[in-house]
Amino acid sequence: MATQPPSDPNADPFTSIFSQTHSRIPDDTVFFAIFPDSSLSNSFYSSSSPSLALQSLHLEILHFLSPYSSFYIWQHEPFSLSISSFLSPSCLCSSKSPLPHLHGKLRFGDNIEDEWFTVFLLFLISRQFPSLSIRVWDNDGEFLLIEAAFHLPRWINPENSGNRVFIRGGELHIVPKSRLSNPNLIDSLKFLTYYESESRAADSIQKAVKSRISDYPERARRNIHQVRVRVPTSVAQVLKHEPCLISLAVEGFYDRDIDTMKYAAKMEFLSRGREEELVCMVVKMSRAMYAQLMQQKFQAPKCYPMPVRGDDAGAYLEAELGMKIVCGFEMMYQLRRREGEEGKGSTWNKYKESLERSGYFEGLLPGSKEYKRLMEKAEEYYRNSTLFTRTSELMSAPVRRIDEILAMPHSADDFQSQEVPPSDDDSWLYDGENDLNAALQERQKEMDLYNAKHKKKQKLKEPQDAGPSSDADFGDFDLGDIAKTMQAFVDKMSSYKGAEVPENRNLEEVDLDADRFFKDMESVMNRHGRQDNASDVETEEASSSDMDFEDGCAWEMNLKMRSDIMEPSADNEDGEDTFMRSYSDALNEELKNTTLEKSFVRANDHSNKNEGTSRDMEEEFTPVDVDVNLVKSLLDSFSSQEGQAGPASNLLGLMDHPLALTSESTGSLGYTFVCSRELPVEQDSLLLNGDVKTGLVLVDIVNGFCTVGAGNLAPKQPDKQISTMVEESVRLARAFCDKKWPVFAFLDSHHPDIPEHPYPPHCIAGTDEARLVPELQWLENEANVTLKCKDCIDGFLGCMEKDGSNVFVDWIKNNQIKVILVVGICTDICVLDFVCSALSTRNRGFLAPLEDVIVFSRACATFDISLHVARAVKDAIAHPQELMHHIGLYMAKGRGAKVVSEVFFSALQ
Repeated sequence: MATQPPSDPNADPFTSIFSQTHSRIPDDTVFFAIFPDSSLSNSFYSSSSPSLALQSLHLEILHFLSPYSSFYIWQHEPFSLSISSFLSPSCLCSSKSPLPHLHGKLRFGDNIEDEWFTVFLLFLISRQFPSLSIRVWDNDGEFLLIEAAFHLPRWINPENSGNRVFIRGGELHIVPKSRLSNPNLIDSLKFLTYYESESRAADSIQKAVKSRISDYPERARRNIHQVRVRVPTSVAQVLKHEPCLISLAVEGFYDRDIDTMKYAAKMEFLSRGREEELVCMVVKMSRAMYAQLMQQKFQAPKCYPMPVRGDDAGAYLEAELGMKIVCGFEMMYQLRRREGEEGKGSTWNKYKESLERSGYFEGLLPGSKEYKRLMEKAEEYYRNSTLFTRTSELMSAPVRRIDEILAMPHSADDFQSQEVPPSDDDSWLYDGENDLNAALQERQKEMDLYNAKHKKKQKLKEPQDAGPSSDADFGDFDLGDIAKTMQAFVDKMSSYKGAEVPENRNLEEVDLDADRFFKDMESVMNRHGRQDNASDVETEEASSSDMDFEDGCAWEMNLKMRSDIMEPSADNEDGEDTFMRSYSDALNEELKNTTLEKSFVRANDHSNKNEGTSRDMEEEFTPVDVDVNLVKSLLDSFSSQEGQAGPASNLLGLMDHPLALTSESTGSLGYTFVCSRELPVEQDSLLLNGDVKTGLVLVDIVNGFCTVGAGNLAPKQPDKQISTMVEESVRLARAFCDKKWPVFAFLDSHHPDIPEHPYPPHCIAGTDEARLVPELQWLENEANVTLKCKDCIDGFLGCMEKDGSNVFVDWIKNNQIKVILVVGICTDICVLDFVCSALSTRNRGFLAPLEDVIVFSRACATFDISLHVARAVKDAIAHPQELMHHIGLYMAKGRGAKVVSEVFFSALQ
C-alpha cells in the first residue's frame, strides 16, 4: 500500500518538510531568532494575546532599523522578521514547547556582505532592546565562533555549542559548560536573563567578532555601486519606483538556464521591443551584482534594440549592461508568473523530495503509469494545501507589483530631462588583490600569534611533563628526567631481541602492563606496613604507569582497595607483616656497621616512623633516595670519562639525552642544574610582523670567536651551542634583510699592540679573525646593515666617537627603532655588557624611541673552559659553557631585558 500524502487539505507540510533531521541547511542562507525575556514569564502566556506583544516588538524593531538599512540593496531578499507563536510555530528553532519569538532567514547567495550586515543589524537590535536574546547561525552552525576560533575556551566545540551562543545587550554571550552541561533553549534563555554577567564572552572573543562588523554601516554604503545604463522606458519605470527589484533581475540573468533563455529570446514581456526608446538612468546595486553582470558574456537577443558598436565605447557599455538587466527582468517575470500560477518552484521540489524520502513512490520508475498516478495525487494534495497558496503569493508578488507600475502613465520624456551622474569607479573589481591580501594577512597574524602562544605554553610544560628542558635551560638537560627515563627503561618489557630503549610516545589507547599492574596491587596491599614516605613513592610510580586513570576513578579505586584488602586479620598480623618487619630489622642491623651506609644519599623525610626496634634502627639508617643516587652515579661516571666515550654517555645517548653530547665540562652539570632551579629564566616567544619597528643587533659573530681553530679564543672543536647561535643568527639576518629592516653588527677588532686583559691576543684588525663568519659575510654588501668595529668588551662604549657622539645611538634614532633583538657571543660577557649599557641609557631617556631590549637565548652562546683544562693553563679560570650562558641570560633579564626562546615571522609579512 502506497504511503499517502497529507490527507488534510489545510495541513501545512512546510514544517514537516523543513524540520526533518536529515534536511540540509542551505549553504547561502543565514537564520536568526529573537527571544524577548517576557516570553519566559507566566504573565506573557496569560495575556489576552501574546502575539500582539510580538507584533508591537516587530514594528518597533523594523522602525529602528530603517535608517540603517533603507539605502541598502540586498542580493536576493531584504532583512525581514516573522512572528512565531503557538498558532504558527517557527521551524527554525525546534522545541517541544514552542516559544513565542521573532525569526527570519536571509539568502545572501554570493554576497557574503549581506550575511555580515545582518549580523551588524542583530547587534544593533540587541543594543537598542537589551531584554532580547538573539541567535544567529548558518550551515556552518555557530559561525560567530569561527571568527573567534583562536580565542575560544578549550571546552567548546561544534558538538556542544548548541543553545549556547547568543547576542544580548550588544555583546556576545556563551553559556558556560560549568553551569549548564547540556542546555536546552529555554534553560539557556533563563540563564541569560538571570546570570547575564556570567555568560558574557571574554574580551578577546568580543574583539574578534566585533572587528568583523566594526566598519558597518559605512561598509554597507561602500558596497553599493551606482552605474549608468541604457534601458527601455518600461524597465526604467520599474526601477524608478522599485529600485530593489534590480536584485531579482540580476538573479534571473545570473541563474538563467535553457528554459528561461527562451523567454529572453521572445521578449514577450516587453512586447513593444524595438518600438520602445532606450533611456539613460543610474541604477544602484551591490558590488556583487555588478560583478555578476560584468563578468558574464551574453549575446543580445535579435529583437533587442542594441546600438551599433562605435567610437563611443562608454555608451555601448551602458547599453550592453542595460540589455543584461532587461533580459534578467524578462526571464524573472515570466518564470515567476508561471510558477505563481502553478504554485511550484523550489518549494514544490522540496515537497516532492520529502515524499520520495518517505517512500511514497515505492521505488517506481519515473514516467511509469503507476508513478504518474501517484504524482497526480500528490499534486492534487499540494494544490489544496496552505503551502501552495503561500508559494503562489510569494512568487506572484513581484509580477503583480511590476504590472501595477507599468499600468501607471509613463514615457521617455519622464527620463530625458533628468541629469544622470557618472558611474562609480569600478577599479575595485580589478584591484581586489590588495583587499584579499590584507584579509589573508590578518588571518595569518591571528594564526601566528596563536601558534606562538601555543609553543610558549608547550615550552613551559616541557620541564614538568617529560623529556629534556629547552636549550634555554642548561643545554636541553634535566637531571630529574634522567631518573624518569631510567625508570622507564628498567620497567619496560623487552622482546626476544633484548633490552630496548623506550620511545617517547603518546598512546591514546590504554596499554595495560600486567606485571606492572600486579606490582601496583601489591604496593597497595602492603602499604599499611610501610613508611608513609615509601607509600608516597609507590603512589607516584603507580600514577606514572601506562594506566592513566582520572582523578575520581583513582580515588574510588584506592578507597575500595583500602576497605576490601587492608582489613587486618590475625594471619596477616602474625604472618607476612611480622616477617617483613623482622627481616628488615635484621638486614639493617647487618648493614649498620658497614661503610655502605655512607656511600648513598639519604631521604630527608623522617616523619611517621614505626615504633619499636624498627624505628630506632631507621633513625640510624635512613632510607636511600634511589633517584638522587641514580643521577649522582651517572654524573660521576660521565665526569670520569673526561669528554671521551664511555658507558654513561653511551647509555644516555641511546635514551636521547643531550647530556651525552654536551661539553667536556662535566663538573659544572650539577651547578647548572641548581642554577636552573634556583635562578630560573622565564622565556617567551616573539612574533615579528612589522607592526613595531624592530632592529637586529649582532654581537661579535666573527671567526675569532665562532670558527673552529680560527684563533686563541675560537672553539677547538665543533661546538653545538655556537653552531646553533650562528644558524639562528643567519636565519634572523636573512629575514631582516629581506624585509629591509635595520641590522647593526658589532665586529670585535683589536690593535696588535693593545692587548685586552685578561685575554690573549685575538681578533686582530685586518685579519680573518675580525671578519664575520662565512655564513654572514654577505651582510657586508647589504644597504640596511651597519657594521661597527669595536676594540672593547662593551659594544655600546665601543660606539663612542671622539666628538662625543655614539654610532649606535644615532642608528636607533635615525631608524626610529622601538625594539632591538640582540644575538651573539658571549652571552655573559660582550652580550651582557652591551645589553646592560643599552638598558641604562634607555632608562635615562637618552635612547628614545627605544622601548624594549630582547635577548634571543638560542641565538646566543659563550665559550667553554673545563676545570681540568683551566688548572693546566697559567692564569686561566674555568668557564663552564652551559652554566655561564644561563647566568648571562639571568643577569640580562634581571637588568630589565626580555628573554625569548623562539622568534617567529609572520608568514605573509
